[in-house]
Amino acid sequence: MMENRGSAARAVAFEETAVKKKKRRLLQTRGLPASEKLLYLFSVVVCVTLAALVISQYAKVTELNMEIQKVEEEAKRLQEINRQLEAEKNMLSSGERIRRFAEMRGMVPAENVKPFPSANGRKNLSEQADRDKRG
Repeated sequence: MMENRGSAARAVAFEETAVKKKKRRLLQTRGLPASEKLLYLFSVVVCVTLAALVISQYAKVTELNMEIQKVEEEAKRLQEINRQLEAEKNMLSSGERIRRFAEMRGMVPAENVKPFPSANGRKNLSEQADRDKRG
């Protein structure tokens, strides 16, 4: 081949120069060793287990709080009912009401009230009966 020394008159065959393309070398990342993988897996399992335990305990506490509130509401309701019943009992057990109730049923006040004999004072039942007949 002829040299081309700047003369444009000659046609020069164009030679492609081989351009070496640089091949990019991919860096191969090495995987984690098996022991490290197991350590990470164990750590994840422990974290998930702990999270599940905390959440389950929180759920139990919430459920117990709801039950406590229900029991407190029931206790308040029962206290109100007890107050009402106590007021009704006091009203029904008043002496004036009992007297009016007895008069409505045809009972009359006793003029001579005789007490019942006590167990210690009983000497003879026949003597008691005789005294009651006399008056």
